[in-house]
Amino acid sequence: MSEAKPKKRLDAVVRSRVQPVLELLHKANTSSQDLSVESQQLLAELSRTKRRVSRFWIEKAVVILDALQIYGLMWQLAQIWPWPSKWLAATRWTVLSNLDILSLTATGAGMGQANPPFSHW
Repeated sequence: MSEAKPKKRLDAVVRSRVQPVLELLHKANTSSQDLSVESQQLLAELSRTKRRVSRFWIEKAVVILDALQIYGLMWQLAQIWPWPSKWLAATRWTVLSNLDILSLTATGAGMGQANPPFSHW
């Protein structure tokens, strides 16, 4: 019972990926009516794709990185408004997604100061 499912799956792979190649080979080589079993097995083996990290998970990581970059940018732009300093200190790590190391220094961010030590220009 369990061997029937892999057999059906292999047949589906052969039909979907290998069958067009087999048809092209038959058209190219009209002298031989059938390809050998070894050739069919070789084509089936070559048609299998190598497994890599799924694009699904890479896209999820990119979306998370984009969100963190937006939060880091909003954190940096919100320095001129009077936000609570505890909130600013707790969310300061978001600037790391933008590789903004200078915002982590003592003079690199206003951190809710009334008169920050940097120019508005």
